[in-house]
Amino acid sequence: MKELFLLLLVVVASLLLQSADSSERDCRDVVASLERNITSEGFACADELGIELSRGRGRGNGRGRGNGRGRGNGNERGNGQGRGRGRGRGRGRGKAMKFLNAYSKLDVDEQQELASCVLEGMGLLDGDTFDSTTLADNLISDLTAAGQSAAINATVAVIEDGGCPLEDGDPDLIAILEFTDCLKGSCAAPLDTEAELI
Repeated sequence: MKELFLLLLVVVASLLLQSADSSERDCRDVVASLERNITSEGFACADELGIELSRGRGRGNGRGRGNGRGRGNGNERGNGQGRGRGRGRGRGRGKAMKFLNAYSKLDVDEQQELASCVLEGMGLLDGDTFDSTTLADNLISDLTAAGQSAAINATVAVIEDGGCPLEDGDPDLIAILEFTDCLKGSCAAPLDTEAELI
């Protein structure tokens, strides 16, 4: 039930997003890069560990290539190319959502094994425990390198103040993706003018 609520929350949040100024985009890009890393590492670890991730049905494969059911790029227009090239919808958040959906359907032991592999590959394990401090420090460094803006400064402040909760503990990718969703909200709505002074 928790996973369904999370998926619904993510879908609603993405529908409510409006066009962002460049500072908001820069902020979101940094946070989204963490999601992309988790997703890429997750699919690689699943293959390595022999864990079957049900990737679900849909258009595209996460790399911008379609599945042959494109919009007029195949034989139906008489261009002789065979199957259509399609226009994949697997870019960005769509691929992360497919991964999260597949991950949430695994049993607890497989989730833990996969999360441990992902976090180890990203250098975010301290023994067998997820190291939230290292993740926070890495994000702050990446955000700072992206430049100075109200959105970035507000997001750094949220990370430093614990406004988006994330704790050390058992490896759990759902908790990390909930954390990234929270951070994207702070990118969109800087806390106040004090954030600009950080």
